[in-house]
Amino acid sequence: MRTPPSLPEELGLHTADAEKILAEALEAGRTVLSEVEAKLLLAAYGIPVVPTEVATSPEEVGTIAARLLLQHDACVVKVLSDDISHKSDVGGVRLGLEHPEEARTAAADILARVARLLPHAHVKGFTVQPMIRRPRAHELIAGMAVDRTFGPVLLFGAGGTSVEVVADTAQALPPLDLNLAQDLMQRTRIWRLLKGYRDRPAAHIDRVAEVLVRLSYLVARHPEIREVDINPLL
Repeated sequence: MRTPPSLPEELGLHTADAEKILAEALEAGRTVLSEVEAKLLLAAYGIPVVPTEVATSPEEVGTIAARLLLQHDACVVKVLSDDISHKSDVGGVRLGLEHPEEARTAAADILARVARLLPHAHVKGFTVQPMIRRPRAHELIAGMAVDRTFGPVLLFGAGGTSVEVVADTAQALPPLDLNLAQDLMQRTRIWRLLKGYRDRPAAHIDRVAEVLVRLSYLVARHPEIREVDINPLL
């Protein structure tokens, strides 16, 4: 019933970069983006993501970790494989690594574990990221899936590993403007927590709404995208 205005150009939507990422995946016959590709896709539309570097060996993981740990307290190592979408299911994620040698050992352990549990999986290497510790942040989920009747449907709500159990989400049709994004957010129970309570300050409501707007334009402009989950959005 409302036609949202176009996003200002200064918000910096890099449509061509997104098209290139999607085209390369489709040309390779893949239906799931790698973690690195997915983050680059989101970043092309100005959605904040954690900086991610790729290593091809445990030794290179240690080298990258040493560099990251100069600026961060800890880092994260994850397996990089087109055959593994849920990394934690095979022990492919190690968090809170505080020393380069710890990161190198974690990568070697991941490699051995994947070889044992999924011997046919092709491992390209590892991703190495700074560990984002924000204990007072809310874990949110933002995403999209294609409905057979309505087409792309956006989702927002409480995120984290218990997202299915908590089941606090709401849906809307893209594209959104900031008002429509807040309408969507207000239909969840976590909305009341986002506004702040007791000694906990309010979240940056407008920034969260902006992420939803950017996500809505990403999926509206690129129909190749059939499903996307950002979980957790801190």
